[in-house]
Amino acid sequence: MTIYRINPDRMNYQLLTISSEEVISKLGKHYPFHIDPTPKPYASIWKPLEVSFYDSTSGKKKTKLPDIIIDHGRLFLNKAGTNALSALIEADGEILPVVFGEQHGVIFNSLKSAEDFDAIDTKLSIKNDWGDLQSLAFFEEKIDSTVLFKCQFDGFTGLFCNDVFKTAVEQTELNGVIFSVDLGNIFPPDQSARKLAEH
Repeated sequence: MTIYRINPDRMNYQLLTISSEEVISKLGKHYPFHIDPTPKPYASIWKPLEVSFYDSTSGKKKTKLPDIIIDHGRLFLNKAGTNALSALIEADGEILPVVFGEQHGVIFNSLKSAEDFDAIDTKLSIKNDWGDLQSLAFFEEKIDSTVLFKCQFDGFTGLFCNDVFKTAVEQTELNGVIFSVDLGNIFPPDQSARKLAEH
């Protein structure tokens, strides 16, 4: 089994944003869902949030909305993404409804962490003198039954998956994310550089 970090494909698709005003008005001040990546449940107090998307590139010309995208270690899924993946991921967290414009989607809130399974390889997982993540490794056999999970070692900001999830996304041709085996690198791989290298 291989574990992947899921990164947003920010060069080709818009990114998700949720306003503080929306979160406070729907969930209250004590539930900063949009900025707190900690894996804790929200289903009991959840009211569907209005989310939006923005172009993070300098050209500001991307109009494509993603089928799925990562934000604060959580996974947004549009209708196609929800239909394709919800049965696969529901055991690993909560599927929370959201709206964007006239459309409906969900945010998957992962409630499992690698630490729950004692799956962090502490010899290979390293932070630098400033506390920044340098490398991250898991004992894959300890977490092989979990499709999506987070980890405290990176501040719960990343979302990680196994081969089963990656294959499901690729077979259903969902767009908006990039998978990387460089688990400690919080920045998405540069797909344009890879395409140039292939030519």
